[in-house]
Amino acid sequence: MRRQQVAREMYPVGVQDQMSALTARPSHVLAPKESLQKYLGRMPAGGKLYIPEGTWQFTADLTLALPDVHIEGSGWRTILQFAGDAVCRISATRCSLRRLQIKASAVAPRTTYAAVTVTGSLAILEEVWVSQCYHGILVSTGGDHAVLDKCRVTGRAGGGTGLACTADHCSIFKNYIPDEGGGALEINVTGTSNAVHGNHAPGGAITIVAGNSNVGNYT
Repeated sequence: MRRQQVAREMYPVGVQDQMSALTARPSHVLAPKESLQKYLGRMPAGGKLYIPEGTWQFTADLTLALPDVHIEGSGWRTILQFAGDAVCRISATRCSLRRLQIKASAVAPRTTYAAVTVTGSLAILEEVWVSQCYHGILVSTGGDHAVLDKCRVTGRAGGGTGLACTADHCSIFKNYIPDEGGGALEINVTGTSNAVHGNHAPGGAITIVAGNSNVGNYT
């Protein structure tokens, strides 16, 4: 309980209430042979889904387009495997992904997209591992007040950016993104009024433009 209270205090006021939803009992627990892709297609706004350990295949984009949808795995052994040109997109407000791994294609045409793209406000990505991608995580226009907490991006193809944020008022805490070669930035924050604290990009490069809080980030 203490850990949850401390975590909530770190987040902006606009997302603190959402943390209560993340710890609530899920409205659905995915069965071993149930199609995750089909279930998400009928998941209602405000739904909470728990995904157990295992590899879940996607041949089309996973898009969270309804508000207040929360998906939680059992750790990084819960794997969402995206084939071909499929990726994960969060376009609605107050959605979250927690405690799971996303594996995406690192080849064209996804060299121009991120494995996870956030365009909905108040999103939360907590303990999400993105691997085998080209670009990792992008918080883009409309994704204001997002929280990226203890995520990691590994296995990028040369030239891909690990974590990029062009939105405003986001909280980017304790993420791990090592250098993968190719000369790309591991962390690139160009929005304003973002809190970028305690991120680690070993051997890599971090760019945080003026107008953001830059504390304890290191390479």
